[in-house]
Amino acid sequence: MRHFLLTLVIFAVVGAPATAKAGPPTCDSITPADLEQITGLKLTAPSVDRLDVCGGLCEGSDGTSCLFSGSDDNPGAQVMVEIRLPPFLNMYNAAAYNAMRRATSGNDQLKPGISVQVLGRPAIWDFSAASSELHIFADPDLHLAIYQSGEDTEGSAFKKAEAIAALVLANK
Repeated sequence: MRHFLLTLVIFAVVGAPATAKAGPPTCDSITPADLEQITGLKLTAPSVDRLDVCGGLCEGSDGTSCLFSGSDDNPGAQVMVEIRLPPFLNMYNAAAYNAMRRATSGNDQLKPGISVQVLGRPAIWDFSAASSELHIFADPDLHLAIYQSGEDTEGSAFKKAEAIAALVLANK
C-alpha cells in the first residue's frame, strides 16, 4: 500500500501539467513580413546571435539579438530586436542607462536617452539622425531593446518601435 501511494504521489508531481509561465519571445516569433508591415521596409530573415551586451562593464546581459537587414531595395536599413534576459543592469531610469552607454562607448558627448512610458511600461528612448533605440523593461525578467536605422523622423521611428515592441510582447 505504501509503495502504491508513493508511486501515485510521484506520478501526480511528475505527470502534472506544467503551469509555468511562457518562456521569453524568440527571433522565430518575429517575421520579416511582420516588420515590413510595421516599418514599410523590405527586410531579410534575421541573423541571430547570443548576447553578451556589457562586455564585462556592467552586470551582463544574456539573451538573443535578432538583426533584420534591408533587402536589395534598401540595403542600409536595419531593425534589430534584442531580447535580454536576467541578469541585467537595472536601467529602469535614463540616468543609469546614459551612464552605462557612456562607459561602454567611451564617448562622453552622446546625446542622452530620455525616460518614457511605452505600452504602460518604463522605457528609455534615444533618437539621432542615424538611428534610434527603444529600451522597454517589460517585466523583471525581460528587457527589450529595439534599434532602427534608416528612419528620418523621430515621431515615425518612435511609433514604429512601439509597434514592434507590442508585436514581440504579444508573442511572449
